[in-house]
This record gives sequence, structure tokens and C-alpha cells, in this order.
Amino acid sequence: MPIKYLGSKRRLVPALGEVFTASGGGRALDLFTGTTRVAQELKRRGATVTAVDTARYSEVFARCYIEADAAALDRAAITATLQDL
Repeated sequence: MPIKYLGSKRRLVPALGEVFTASGGGRALDLFTGTTRVAQELKRRGATVTAVDTARYSEVFARCYIEADAAALDRAAITATLQDL
């Protein structure tokens, strides 16, 4: 179940993604990123995204969903670490 909170941009994500694509931009700044929904959409559309928020959970989400590059991850190392846990 997605986290819902006052200030959520969940409903705006498709429109913001379309605006980004139409702008032809390559970089995006998501201030007050919260759950990183907007940042994830912009990354999916090819943006280099900077996600900023003061909430600790937002930093964790941003490191997982925005900073991490799935293509650069060592899947064997991840699998080994998970098996070790």
C-alpha cells in the first residue's frame, strides 16, 4: 500500500512526467521529495535527478530508488549477501 500523506504528489506524477519530457530537459530537482514518486518518474524518463528532503525516510528511499543504478549493481554480490543474511 503506497504511503499517503498531506502534500502527496501521487496524482501529479503523470502530468509532471509529461511536462519533463516535453521540456526536453536532462536534469531534475525534486524538492521535498517525500516518497520519491516524482523523482522515480523523472528518472524513468531519463532524467539525472537530485531528490531532496529533510525526512530520514526520504533519504533511504532516494538512495534505493534514485541513487542506485540497477544496471551497475553486482547482482551476484547482492544474492550472496542476501543468502548470508
